[in-house]
Amino acid sequence: MRKRVGFMYSKRVGDPSSKYGLNRDQFEIDIMNKQRQAQELKEHYKESLCKLIKVDAVGYKMFPDDKFSLILECLREIKDELKIN
Repeated sequence: MRKRVGFMYSKRVGDPSSKYGLNRDQFEIDIMNKQRQAQELKEHYKESLCKLIKVDAVGYKMFPDDKFSLILECLREIKDELKIN
């Protein structure tokens, strides 16, 4: 039996009509795909940030640790602007 929430019904866990109820192996596949995508994106960001730290930007000579600190500062500002917790 489904629980009534307002005018909509919520599905029970293990409901055979849900995405994973009919194909339980799909849940594990989806989790693995999401983890793989997150790892690929992390590697992309890491590669891009390493390039920013290593390369002299527009004629500014800075030590890598100073660039790293500046990048962190920028990320904190972006976090505040986007209201990310």
